[in-house]
Amino acid sequence: MATLKDIAQIAQVNVSTVSKALRNSSDLSSQTISMIQGIADELNYPYSSDSDKNKNSKIIGVIIPEVISPYYTSALESMRKRLLGNGYRLLIMISGFAEEEETTCVQQLIANNVCAVVCFSEQSEFSQGLRDIIANNNIVFLMVSVAENYDVCDSICVDDWQSATLAVQHLVDLGHRRIAFLGDFLSDTRRRAYENVLKQANISVNSCYIFESTLRFEECGYTGMKKLLENSLPPTAVFAAYDNIAIGAMRAIHEAGMKIPRDISIVSIDDISVVKYLNPRLTTVTEPTQDLGELASDLLIMKIKGKRKIVQNVKLKPTLNVRETTAPPKNNI
Repeated sequence: MATLKDIAQIAQVNVSTVSKALRNSSDLSSQTISMIQGIADELNYPYSSDSDKNKNSKIIGVIIPEVISPYYTSALESMRKRLLGNGYRLLIMISGFAEEEETTCVQQLIANNVCAVVCFSEQSEFSQGLRDIIANNNIVFLMVSVAENYDVCDSICVDDWQSATLAVQHLVDLGHRRIAFLGDFLSDTRRRAYENVLKQANISVNSCYIFESTLRFEECGYTGMKKLLENSLPPTAVFAAYDNIAIGAMRAIHEAGMKIPRDISIVSIDDISVVKYLNPRLTTVTEPTQDLGELASDLLIMKIKGKRKIVQNVKLKPTLNVRETTAPPKNNI
């Protein structure tokens, strides 16, 4: 993707001049603005030269990594209801967890004159490409991300580290010492929090109790749990990175002839709707996706209507829900 620097080099001006030209700044002559915007058009660089062109739009663009995850769909449905009640509708695009695709989606949404963009992202850092787009377009932008403290736009994050800490600490407090981790390639933060809790409790981090995979959802949990049970000394408890993984693991435990939580405890994160109806009901950490969707909607509406100018970073706190899949280790081992 072209950058402000690319445009500046071709136009033989500095980056700040390009930025002003793309905003139709009165500091520049009409000839300079026309020349720089022409270069931007040739390079397919997205910009909004008319500050009023999207003010009457009632469409909000939303970028999510995938539609299969209950986490994203729950937040999305909460947003849809809240925004619909205020006269707005959603235009949804899928990024597939790719940073470049996120940027492309933002460009396309801006080209469709949406009045705001919400980007759900798993990227640990804010790309320079997105920074440039936000800085040079009259667009309300909100990040929902694992990263924190964005300085160019509003952001919301759930304290993922705290979610994992609550889950693993619960197992430690019950007396477990052989605690395993089941996760996929997107679960790095939760795995590192798991390791941190064990170290704080003076429990050795044993690689034979860690399963990470390119597999996802129930297949990851099912395959990983079977692998963990092959250990000569199996774990007495398992932290699954999210509920779908836990569900697969529970199936593998059942097939092995073991009982939950008598023989093995399991705890997870997300608190998706189905886990309350499992037998036994899953102990899990609630990440407030409904609250997230409603808060995101409220922040957007206030920004769109010009009622709030400051950049706001919000971190939502998780809560532990103890149900029926966790108990002290059998024979206190």
